[in-house]
Amino acid sequence: MTVQRPIESCRRGPLCCSSPPPEPLAESPAPPPESPPLPLPPSHEWQLLWADEFDRADPLRPGSCWEAQLGDGTAYDCPCWGNNERRSYTARPGNVRIEDGQLVIEARWEDPPALPGQPYTSARIRTAGRFSVCPSPGSAASVRVEARLRCTPGPGLWPALWMLPETAAGAASGHGEYGSWAASGELDVMEMMNSMQQVIGSIHFGQRWPGIQCLSGHTYLTPEQAGQFHVFAVEWDRTQMRWFLDGQQYFEARSGGGSQGGGWWSGGPGAGANSPFDRPFHLLLNLALGSEASEFTTEGGVGITEAQLQVRERLADPAGNPAQLVVDWVRVYQSAEASPAAEAPSSG
Repeated sequence: MTVQRPIESCRRGPLCCSSPPPEPLAESPAPPPESPPLPLPPSHEWQLLWADEFDRADPLRPGSCWEAQLGDGTAYDCPCWGNNERRSYTARPGNVRIEDGQLVIEARWEDPPALPGQPYTSARIRTAGRFSVCPSPGSAASVRVEARLRCTPGPGLWPALWMLPETAAGAASGHGEYGSWAASGELDVMEMMNSMQQVIGSIHFGQRWPGIQCLSGHTYLTPEQAGQFHVFAVEWDRTQMRWFLDGQQYFEARSGGGSQGGGWWSGGPGAGANSPFDRPFHLLLNLALGSEASEFTTEGGVGITEAQLQVRERLADPAGNPAQLVVDWVRVYQSAEASPAAEAPSSG
């Protein structure tokens, strides 16, 4: 099983950051009335490998499975986080905390700015060096990553649950065994746009920037469903990935088997048939804000501007709710069996 184990102070039996271990999904309490019903639990062959139920006071305490990435990305060789984003990340309780057993990442307008030219703050946390995983022969032929979360609808907001290649501490964000982004891959379990009605699942691969390739699928929530809790998941085999919203599959992608057409591949040194998604990846959660270079933070094809965001100084929605990504739990499962379809690569 290709799994980098959590640091010792964070390990609790087979789980991480969970005390006591969660009950099986089938026995989980019902969600709040305003939330949609939870999907059926994963089938019986799935075994829980890792979980964070956020049942503690501090998400970043010593021994946590998460670390905060700080600043504007310069320290990670990724200025403005690669998207001309107009905010910096912090580890302040105002930006990242636990409330009522849920992780809260909150975006804020700062006066004065936290950094020159960065008038907003938010948070970005990752499990790098603490937990990473990928499918491999044996007990983890398939991996399922899922989370129950919601995000406030609002202009300029870009929430994500995603995965980057595990690599040595201090290396550039997105850099892995096959080179810099995206030759070593990126797996987006969930991204949503401004209104939080469009849900996107993606992978990035190929050559290092600017020679990147992308496969992406999407599905939609109704206006009434946007801003409510939903379960987002990806199932990852050695040669296939499948994305789900509330238990319903909406997209799949396959390995190109080493070919540069019809599926994922890597042009990095030493890449194999199923590269770059044949190496461990760690988890990230963040709420980006104010990028003028991304489709995720546009309205009518026009990027959200600083002036637009400053009108809402505290980044609240029309009802006065603050701009937040709220995560109920994150869980990772393993299965000794892969989908039969996963053994026959075809165009994705």
